[in-house]
Amino acid sequence: MPENKLSHYGLFVMRVILGAVFFYYGSRHLLMLFGGQGFNSTLDWMERRYHIPPAFAALAIFAEFFGGLGVLVGLLTRLAAFGIAATMAVATYVNFAQLDLYDETTVQQFGLPLVLFGMSVLLITTGGGKISLDWKLSHRKKKGEAA
Repeated sequence: MPENKLSHYGLFVMRVILGAVFFYYGSRHLLMLFGGQGFNSTLDWMERRYHIPPAFAALAIFAEFFGGLGVLVGLLTRLAAFGIAATMAVATYVNFAQLDLYDETTVQQFGLPLVLFGMSVLLITTGGGKISLDWKLSHRKKKGEAA
C-alpha cells in the first residue's frame, strides 16, 4: 500500500494526545500532581471500588505514567502502548460489566476506555511513526557509513 505523506502527521497528533492524556492521569495517580491523590490512595481506591489487587493497580499506574511518557515522545512506543492497551482493556471490561444502555453516564464510561484501547492498539501495530524518537534512533547513520 502506498504511503500517505500526511499519515505521519496524523499519527504524531494521535500519539501526542494519547500520551498526554495518560501522562496526566499517571502523574495524578503516581505523583499527586494536578490534584491527584497519589500512589497509595489510588491503590486503595482501585481495590475498594473495582476489587483490583494492589499489584495489578500498581502496574496500571506505571503503565499510565511511563506508558504515557513513552507514547508522548515516541520512545519504546509499542511497549508503552501495550501497557496502556492492557490497562484500557481492563477498564473497558470493568465498565462494560456496569453498563446500563439507558444511562448516558455509564455509556460514556464504557466508550472512553474503548476508544483509548483502540488508539493504543493502532500504535502497537504501527509504532511511533517517522516523527518519533523510535524512528530517529533506529534510522541514525552509523559512524563511518557513507551518506
